[in-house]
Amino acid sequence: MSTHDDGTLLSSTIPVEVLVRDRLALVVGGGGEALSKLRRLTRAGARIEWFPDGATAEDRAAGVALGATILDAPPEEAVLATAAIVFFTTEQEERGALAATSARARGTLVCTLDRPDHSTFVNPAVAEGAGVRLSISTGGASPGLARRLREELERLLAAPELAPFVATTSRLRAKLPRGERFKRMSAIFADLRLEGRWTLPTIANGGD
Repeated sequence: MSTHDDGTLLSSTIPVEVLVRDRLALVVGGGGEALSKLRRLTRAGARIEWFPDGATAEDRAAGVALGATILDAPPEEAVLATAAIVFFTTEQEERGALAATSARARGTLVCTLDRPDHSTFVNPAVAEGAGVRLSISTGGASPGLARRLREELERLLAAPELAPFVATTSRLRAKLPRGERFKRMSAIFADLRLEGRWTLPTIANGGD
């Protein structure tokens, strides 16, 4: 991947959040990756269809409990074209590559997890807790790093004092006149600090 003059990585992606409530979302493949996407799509209110190729009976039951409709065969091109968003697991990368090629021509959203070359968008890692959701992405350069950062951020979001603070500031914002919200809330959050330091693996210091 190319870099800027200051050494930071160039990225061909921008962060977005897709509105999927009541829209069709497809997941192809089994395992923990698939279940993670099913959970996120369920929370977002999507209509989910799932081809659980390679999934265990336990995972299939979990998917049904999440509200997914089980497909007996991989979705055909016509169905892929109507979906708001499509996820393929890493093990389904051949199917994902074919779907991504067509999706680029249509301008639709297809992601093969951990395979940015077989996708039209990069799926970010998401840290959630205390009513806060943070997306972490390396633009496909290092999905493993994004996942690890998510784990660390979720640990911070689990701090017991954060949830009451978020709830209190949400109620305060709702009571303020619209014209005053930005200024008043910005003043409150000006004192918020996130303090810490990096502990990086030795390989980050130049190892091969």
